[in-house]
Amino acid sequence: CLLMVLYFIILNHSGQTNLNAFQMIWEVCMKSDSRGKKKKRSHLLSLILCYFIFLVLVVFIPSFADVGADSSSTDSSRQTIGQWVHNNEGLVGIVLGAIVAGLIGLFVNWRLLHIKNRVDEKQEKKKKKKILKTEEDRYLDFVITENEKLAFHGFETKKVRVPVLLWDVYVPLRANVAGLRLEHQEGTRQPGDEDKLRNIHIEEAVKLAGDKNYDGLLILGDPGAGKTTLMKYFALSFAKKEAAKRLKLPGDLLPILIPLRNVDMKKSFVKNICRQVNGYNLNLSEDFFRDRLENGRAIVLLDGLDEVADELARKEMCKWIDRARIGFSHSRFIITSRFSGYRGDVRLPGTYLELHMMDFSLDEVQQFLHSWYAAVETGLNEDNNYWRTRAQNAAEELYNRIAGYKAYEALAINPLMLQLIALVHYDYKTVPDRRVELYQKCIDLLLQKWDEAKGLKALLTAKEARQVLQPLALWLHSEENRRQATCAEIVEQIKPHVQRVKPGVEAEKVLTSMRDRSGVFVGFGTEIYGFQHHSFQEYLTAEEIRNKNAVGTLVEHFDESWWREPTLLALGLDNPSLFAPFMQTLLNSDKSNGAAADFMVRCVHEALVKDEAPLVDVLHNKEKSWQTRYNALLGLEEIGSEIAQKAVVAILNDEQPRLAEKAFELAVAWRLIKVEERIKDIDPQTGLPRRFFSKIEQQAEYILIPGGEYVMGELKKKVKVEPFYLAKFTVTNQLYGIFMKETKHREPAYWKDKRFNGDDQPVVGVSWDDAKAYCDWLSQENKKGDKFRLPFEAEWEWAAGRGARKYPWGDDEPTPQLANYDGKIGNTTPVGSYPAGATPDGLMDMAGNVWEWCEDWYDAKKKVDRVLRGGSWYFNESGLLCSYRVRNNPYYRNYNFGFRLVRFPSH
Repeated sequence: CLLMVLYFIILNHSGQTNLNAFQMIWEVCMKSDSRGKKKKRSHLLSLILCYFIFLVLVVFIPSFADVGADSSSTDSSRQTIGQWVHNNEGLVGIVLGAIVAGLIGLFVNWRLLHIKNRVDEKQEKKKKKKILKTEEDRYLDFVITENEKLAFHGFETKKVRVPVLLWDVYVPLRANVAGLRLEHQEGTRQPGDEDKLRNIHIEEAVKLAGDKNYDGLLILGDPGAGKTTLMKYFALSFAKKEAAKRLKLPGDLLPILIPLRNVDMKKSFVKNICRQVNGYNLNLSEDFFRDRLENGRAIVLLDGLDEVADELARKEMCKWIDRARIGFSHSRFIITSRFSGYRGDVRLPGTYLELHMMDFSLDEVQQFLHSWYAAVETGLNEDNNYWRTRAQNAAEELYNRIAGYKAYEALAINPLMLQLIALVHYDYKTVPDRRVELYQKCIDLLLQKWDEAKGLKALLTAKEARQVLQPLALWLHSEENRRQATCAEIVEQIKPHVQRVKPGVEAEKVLTSMRDRSGVFVGFGTEIYGFQHHSFQEYLTAEEIRNKNAVGTLVEHFDESWWREPTLLALGLDNPSLFAPFMQTLLNSDKSNGAAADFMVRCVHEALVKDEAPLVDVLHNKEKSWQTRYNALLGLEEIGSEIAQKAVVAILNDEQPRLAEKAFELAVAWRLIKVEERIKDIDPQTGLPRRFFSKIEQQAEYILIPGGEYVMGELKKKVKVEPFYLAKFTVTNQLYGIFMKETKHREPAYWKDKRFNGDDQPVVGVSWDDAKAYCDWLSQENKKGDKFRLPFEAEWEWAAGRGARKYPWGDDEPTPQLANYDGKIGNTTPVGSYPAGATPDGLMDMAGNVWEWCEDWYDAKKKVDRVLRGGSWYFNESGLLCSYRVRNNPYYRNYNFGFRLVRFPSH
C-alpha cells in the first residue's frame, strides 16, 4: 500500500509515469521485505529503509519534473524547496500523513510481533505440558492396573472369576510408634503425650513423620501383616487422586512403588525406576521422574527390605536408599520390612520414624469380613439387597466363630491369614484351627476348585500339582531371597516331577495351567514366574522338607530370617513328624546356644508332635555342655508334660548350679516340691534366707544381695548398700497381667504386640508410674507386711557388678550368647534366656533385654527424669556396662522399658 501511495504521488507531480523510480522503490522494498521474513528485526529495518528512500525522493529533491530532463535547462526553470512546498501544500500534507501512518503501522507491527512471540511461547509450553501429561496419564494408569486388586486376584466359582478390589475391602492398618523424637526441654512433655502416639493409623504416621522432620518412615511387621497391601493402597490412593481424602496427604504427589528385591544397586535410583516401569512398554523418560523427585512432587514407596538377598546386601541397600533420600530430599520416603530382616547391623542411616504394625482388632476383623463377602457375593450375583443380606449373614457367621474360639482369633488377627480364612470358609463352610492346615486347605482350593467350578478337568489334581510345586518351592527357597525365576529355569526344574506324576504331559503346559488357573503360582510379566504370596513358597518348602526328611537343611539355616517360617511350618506338619530328628540334630550342634535358644523354644511350641525323648537324653547327658543341657531344659519347660516334669526333678541336685537353679524354679512352678525346701538355705553373714519366693507372683524368686561399700561408676561417689532382696527376673507379662486383672490398671503400650507379649517375656511399655503402682499393689497384697519397691540405682549397680565387674557376668566383652542387645534378635526374649550372662548371685538379664526403671531421680535437685539401668534389646553394647545410666520422663512408655523389684522386710 505504501509503495502504491508513493508511486501515485510521483505520477501526480510529474504528470507522467516514472518507471525508473517505481522500479527502484519496488526492488528495494521487496528485497528488504524478503530478508524481513527471515528475521523479525530485519523486517522492521526494511520498512524504515523504504520510508527513508521515499523522503529523499519526495522532499529533498526539488522537482520530479526534472527527472530525466535535459541537463542544459536554466536555473530559472527550477523551483526552490520552500516555493515547491508552498505551491504544493496538499501534496505535502498527504506525504506527512503517510509518514505518520507508516510510523503508527511500524509500532502496531512491532507490538503484534511481540504478542505473537508470547503466544508462540505459551503454545510451546502447552504442547510440552501436553506431552508430559500424556506420560503421567500412562504411568498413573499403569499404577492403578497393577495395584487395584488384592494379592489374591479373585477366585473362581460358578463360572465367574471375581476380582476383589483393594479399594472395596481395605481396612486402615494401625501401628505403634517406636522411639519418637520428643522435646527434651524441661517441662515440655506432659503425661499421655507419648500414649497419644500408640495405636495410631499408619496414614496418620506419614503426616507425623513430615511434621517432625524425619528423613522418612520405616514400617516393620510380621509375615502377612499387610505391608505390601499397605504400599499398594498408598500407590492407588495417589494414582486415583484420592490421597487428600483417604490419607490426608497432598493429593498431587506421584506414587513411585519399587519392590526392593528388584533393585540393581549398581544403577542410579531413577534408572531403577525406569527399568521397572519401562518393562511394561511405558517408554517413560528419566526426566519425567527426576523432575518430580527433585521438586518434592513424588512419594517413594520402597517395599520389602527383608527381601533383599542377605544381611550384607541389606546393609548396602540401606546405604543405597539413603543416597537416594539425600539426593531427592524434598520427596517423602516410606520403607517396609519384616522384623526379621531389619535387625543387627541392618540399619537405615538418617533418622526414620519407625512403626511396628499391629494385628487386626476383632472389630477390624469384622469390618474386613463384611466388606470381603459383600464384594464376592455382589460380584458373583446381582448387586441387590438379597445378595448383600446373604453376604452380611455369612460374614457374621464366620466372625462369631472367630470371636468365640481363641485358636481362630490368633490366626484371624493377621490380615493375610484372615483373607485365607475367608477364602476357605466360603468354599468349605468350615475353618481349620492350625496354620499349616489352613495353608493346606487354601492351596487345595486354589489348585483344584476353580477348574472344577468351571466344569473343566484340571490338568493335574491338587495332589499331583503339589508334588510339582513342593520341589519347585524348595529350589527357589534354597537361594536366599529368591522368589521368582524365568520360564526356562522353572520348566527345567519341574520336568522330572511332571513326568513322575503325569508321564507324557509337557512341563510347559503344566506351568501355563498353573499360572492361568491356580492363583498359587503366577506370572510376573511374560517370562518371570513365582508364587503369588511368599507364604505359599514358605509352606510348600516346608512340605518338601518334611517329605525328604531334610532336617539337616533346617539345622544348617537355623534362626536365619529367610528360613524361620519354613522351619516353624515344617515342624507343624506330620506324616512323618520331624520334631525328634530335628531336635536331636539341633542339640548336637552349636546352633541353639545364646540368642537362638529363644527360637528353639518357639519351634517346640509350634510343633504338632512334641517328643520329649531327644530333649531328656541331652538333659541327662553330663558329657554335654551346660549350655546345651540348659537348652534342652528350656524345651522340656515348654512341653510341660509328665515325662518332662520327671526329667526336670531328676536334676534338682545337678552339679551344674545353673541347671539346678532352673530345675528348682520349674519344680516350684509345677508344684512338684515346696518352696520351703529352698528357703532353709541361710546366708551365714546376714542370717537371712538366700532366697525369697513371692506367692502372689506365682512363686517369683528374689535373691539376697549382701551389703557393702563401693564407688559408683559414673557418679564417682562412695556409697554404702544394706542387704536387700532383688528379683531374679524382671516382671513378666504373665505377672503384670495378674496385677491388671486385680486392679483394673491400664494396659501397657505394646500389650497386644506379638513381639513383646509372650507370657514369659518382660513386660514393656510401662512408665515409672506404672511400675510404682505394681509395687504398691504387691505391698498391699502381702499379708506378712513385706514391702516392695523399685531398686535405687546404687542398689542396682551393686547387684550387677559389686563395684568390681565391668559387666554382670564379668569383664569379658559382650557376645550374642551373653545378652540380648543391639537389635540382634529384633525383640525381647523370655526372661532367663541367657544363663551365661547371669551374675554370680544368679540374677538374670541384668544386661540387655529391657531398660529397668530405678527409684531415683536422675538429678535430685531438678527432679525431672527418672533413672534407667541395664541396656536393652535395641540399644548398643555400651548400655550393658554395670555403670551405664540413662534417664527419661517418668510418664514415658517405650518398647524397651521394664522393671524388676526389691523386697525388704517390714521389721
